[in-house]
Amino acid sequence: MRFSDLIDEKCFNIWRYNKIYQEPVKSKFRLSLGEGWTKEENFSKLGRKLNLPNFYLKREDLNPLGSFKVRGLAYQISRAWQNRKREFSISSTGNAALAAAALCHKANLKLFIFFHPRPKSKEKREKILKKIKSFNPEKIFLEKEPTKRCQEFSKAKKIYNLTPSSDIYSFEGFKSIGFEIFERILENEKLEDLAIFSFSSSGSSLIGMGESFRFLVAKNFLKKLPRFYPVKIDKIKRGVEIKKLVKESKGKILEILPKETKRAQDFLSCFKIKTSIEGICAFEGFLQVYKVKEIKNAIIILSGKKWDN
Repeated sequence: MRFSDLIDEKCFNIWRYNKIYQEPVKSKFRLSLGEGWTKEENFSKLGRKLNLPNFYLKREDLNPLGSFKVRGLAYQISRAWQNRKREFSISSTGNAALAAAALCHKANLKLFIFFHPRPKSKEKREKILKKIKSFNPEKIFLEKEPTKRCQEFSKAKKIYNLTPSSDIYSFEGFKSIGFEIFERILENEKLEDLAIFSFSSSGSSLIGMGESFRFLVAKNFLKKLPRFYPVKIDKIKRGVEIKKLVKESKGKILEILPKETKRAQDFLSCFKIKTSIEGICAFEGFLQVYKVKEIKNAIIILSGKKWDN
């Protein structure tokens, strides 16, 4: 059996892998903004000149609406819609709410959004909020404890809560990142040793990638998991699952502070790549450990675009 036998090769969004998701979604319920199938930029030649290992940048910042979070939400909302859910809620700092608003608007589904009243970046919030309002969500709440209030509201109103910490399916759409990496790099170039660096806060994206590679190993498409290097600033919400994946893959959790990222920012600026602080931190994590961990091949996930400028 070939991997191509399990997928829809004519499709170039997350639904390419619909047959191998936990719960496949019927075509009439599959929502998409054109997310996925983002390019992997190969910097191997430059890496050799700078004494860096072979590495790729996975350009998730080029997704519709500028974030990889649309992958997870496209699956979450579609699966729930298939199961007769038509009202949703989400607690978010910005990108997830924007993706949810666009997807719900597409299917005429109701969305209630919970924000903290004092964002870390006022300028980013204003730009994202303007876009969100263009999709006419049902209501936007400003709450000092948005996650808690979203949970309470959802329970009281019997509304589907899309917040990653509240939805067991939040990681499913992120499997598509791992499958894309396999199809477009590992299967073609036969790389035996790979390290993946990705910023993690809720943990859903990394869990999804991990599950995709576990599937590939179980089906004998790969011999072993890539090494996973989650990069964090604060505590990862699904920390137990992340620690298990890191231990299993022989990777390491890295803590990178924004003030430590000048090298990564300078490098990315040279190539006119404007990515979020999360993507910059992921790249800085790679720069800090590649020698110590003897990394031969790496993929750095640039999870979102820079909104502030």
